[in-house]
Amino acid sequence: MEKISNEEHIKACLEIFDRVEKVLKVKKWQILPMQRKALKNPKSCTLGYINFKTRKIVIDVFTPARAQPKAYPSIMATLAHEVAHIQKPPYRSRYKGHMINRQHYPAFYKQVTRNVKKLKKDKELKEYFR
Repeated sequence: MEKISNEEHIKACLEIFDRVEKVLKVKKWQILPMQRKALKNPKSCTLGYINFKTRKIVIDVFTPARAQPKAYPSIMATLAHEVAHIQKPPYRSRYKGHMINRQHYPAFYKQVTRNVKKLKKDKELKEYFR
């Protein structure tokens, strides 16, 4: 990956976010880069999260340890995962006599794979997967 400034990287990520929003048909959701402070433990970090109440998807666009720009395929894979939470929402089920929240389950991961394939097929986004 070429050496680019952080501002250029964030600008490119915002363009990717706009295109992903159209390709995966995520309307009325705001996709933002994460505003991160210094990490206490770089081995335990959040790559992205989704807030259903505020309808925001937040993605970390820099590496945790050195705060270097992340590769675009990695950012899009994380985004595909977070969008899958909208498409296959979590549900509660009974397991060994207890109610549990199922956030990541086989149908969910199939949706993530479908999302990544859609992004790879898109005319504008497929250049980032090279």
